[in-house]
Amino acid sequence: WQYPELFHKLLRDVSGIASPGTKLVFLNLMESEAFGKLFHVEEDHGERVRLRDGWKMDTETDLYGRVQNSFSNQTLEIIHYSGDAAHVEVLEPILKKHPFDTAIVLGTQKGVTLSKSMRDSRVLSVLLLLRHLRASTPTNFGLHVVGEIGDDETSGLAALPAPDMMDLAQPPDFINVNALVARCISQVLACPDMDTIWTELLSSDGSEIYIKPVEAFLGRCSGTEPIKFAQVMSAVRAIHPRDVCLGFKSKDGRMMMAPALTSIHQYHGKEKLVILSASN
Repeated sequence: WQYPELFHKLLRDVSGIASPGTKLVFLNLMESEAFGKLFHVEEDHGERVRLRDGWKMDTETDLYGRVQNSFSNQTLEIIHYSGDAAHVEVLEPILKKHPFDTAIVLGTQKGVTLSKSMRDSRVLSVLLLLRHLRASTPTNFGLHVVGEIGDDETSGLAALPAPDMMDLAQPPDFINVNALVARCISQVLACPDMDTIWTELLSSDGSEIYIKPVEAFLGRCSGTEPIKFAQVMSAVRAIHPRDVCLGFKSKDGRMMMAPALTSIHQYHGKEKLVILSASN
C-alpha cells in the first residue's frame, strides 16, 4: 500500500491474464477512504485530484474500481471491504456474497508489528475459519488457498480440506518469503550469473512467471487426447508470442519442469501451465 505505482502495475498485470468477469476482493484493516486514495493522482500540490488512467469508479455499489488492460481487452473489477479476516462476522458475509476461486492469506496487519510466529498463527487461524465457512457456502467448496508463512514447519499444521470436500478443494499452498530470499542469496553466492536472472524475475519491471490454466491455451483440446509438449509451447506462443511455457502442474499436484519436447501427456482442464512472460 506504500507503493501505489507498483500496486497498479500488479493490477494491470493480473488483468492481462485473468478470465473475463474476474473480480479482486480486498479485505484488510484499511479504511475505505484510504484505499480509495490508491486510485487517485494528486496534481498541483494536492489542489486537484483525478482518477488514475484506466480507472472507472462505481460509487453506488461496493465495486471500488475497474481497470482495463489494453493488450488483452480484459476488465478487472476491484472490491474492497474494511475489516479483520480473522473474525467470522466479517468473513462469512463476504464468502456468501462472492464465489471465490482463490484466496490469498497474509499474516501481516496494517499498523501492527507481529513476530514471525504470530504472523503464522494468524494465517492458520484464517485457514481454519475458511475451512469452517466452506460448509455454509457451497459456491466456495473448491476454494484454493495460498498462505504466506515465515516457518516451513507451519505448513505441517495447515488446515486441510474437510474429508467430504477433498475431491473438490485443493490443499493449501504456502509461500515462505524468508526462505525464498535465503535460497536466492545462496544461489547467487554459488553462481554469480544467477544475479542477473533473479534481478530480472524479481524486479517490478522485469519478466515474470505465471501459473495459468491449461484450458486458456488448449481450449477444447484439453482432456481429449495426449499431445506433445512442443504442441503446448506452440499454443502458448500463438496467443502470447513473447511467452514461453516452462512446464506444467499435473492434476495430482506434480510439477513437471522442462519436459522433453517429444514427451506426451493428456492435459486436463484443472491442470496448470508454468509460463515465463517477457517484460514489455
